[in-house]
Amino acid sequence: MSAALSTSSITPVQTGLRHFLDLRDLDGATLRQILDVASSMKRMQQNRRFPLHPRQPLAGRQLGLILSKPSTRTRVSFEVGMRQLGGDAVVLSPQDMQIGRGETLADTARVLSRFVDAIVLRTGNTTNLHELARWSTSPVINGLTPHSHPVQILADIMTFEEHRGPVRGRTFAWTGDGNNVLVSLIEGAVRFGFTLRAATPAKMKPPQDVLDWAKQEGGNVEWMEDPRAAVEKADCIVTDTWVSMSDSHEEAASRMARLEPYRVDAGLMALAAPDALFMHCLPAILGRKSRRMCLKAPIPLCLTKPKTACTPKRVFWHGQWEGRTGPPLARNKPMTNVQKGAIPTTTEETPSVPGWVEPALDDILATLPIEREKLAPLRASYLDCLAGCGRAEDLDMEHDACRKGLLRALTDTLDLAPAAARTLEQQLEKLELDISAQV
Repeated sequence: MSAALSTSSITPVQTGLRHFLDLRDLDGATLRQILDVASSMKRMQQNRRFPLHPRQPLAGRQLGLILSKPSTRTRVSFEVGMRQLGGDAVVLSPQDMQIGRGETLADTARVLSRFVDAIVLRTGNTTNLHELARWSTSPVINGLTPHSHPVQILADIMTFEEHRGPVRGRTFAWTGDGNNVLVSLIEGAVRFGFTLRAATPAKMKPPQDVLDWAKQEGGNVEWMEDPRAAVEKADCIVTDTWVSMSDSHEEAASRMARLEPYRVDAGLMALAAPDALFMHCLPAILGRKSRRMCLKAPIPLCLTKPKTACTPKRVFWHGQWEGRTGPPLARNKPMTNVQKGAIPTTTEETPSVPGWVEPALDDILATLPIEREKLAPLRASYLDCLAGCGRAEDLDMEHDACRKGLLRALTDTLDLAPAAARTLEQQLEKLELDISAQV
């Protein structure tokens, strides 16, 4: 993890220029204004009936979008947001530019500043972001670095407020790796005034200087190793993919083993507040256990956040030149919550299991000494997990993850006796084998 960096360490070529490199670099009032204006823009669109801003405030403006790492949601939300405000975007990668042949970042910044009105950088080297900001005479925005991901957290907070109201005074829990998203979530907790409990393995702890900064700023941020303590009565549980695109097979296997206790499943969700939300910033990689964190239950918020994301990004343009609530990138759907564990669900069509599976599962669960109402959310989560299983060669591993998640939830939250759990596991294994035989 990179050491914490701040715009205070940058001497820009053009004084008075405003960059957006980290949440800590803006005060709470400014960040609040960004989200308020973003929300107003999104409401004005009326669920994409009117996707274009009526005044087209950025007509003739150009955004340079430099992507040195692959991107789906970040790229699309920045491009769409820019165009809906009347501007345009130029998407570049190092392979498209002279920087890929050794041109310095200083020269790249000077050249791009002559053509574009703002620059977004998504990079695997945090120092590159600060070097670009130092030499650019156009505003620079952090689209992702190994150290932080501030636009992601703005989208997260806006999404939470769309579904649960003001974030101030609420409690968020993080479980997983102490990565760049967590760094920005810590900064967001301080600036927006919500409590954050972050659970990670000791060797994956967020940078100590970030935790020290949060304490100095009076933030209510706590790091711990126990994910169950972190999520207790939390209003929102946030996590991220366990494995990076750059990790080798051996590194990925090691990380997944260390992070297994931090998996977000129905059992962990059941410890949160009754109406708790679950967020995952995506991508979820098919066949990897990190995907199970989403597929343990219906999770529309994983897909809702990209809809929200381009709005704060549009507000950046608005503020820099006159500054994601962007238009939904897909249709908003009514949301409901499963009673226990409050796992959000949606009316959008989702994959389903073969028709015979549900009655077969009901016959198995009917033998348990647990009330049907208490079993309902766990049943739904297990079926959703089975429906999300992918390729035939991965089914055994994925079915195993589904089964263990259900058993863990039953034993941890509903006190299922060990003998009954063993019998149930055998019955579920047979059910899963029958499913696999049809694939």
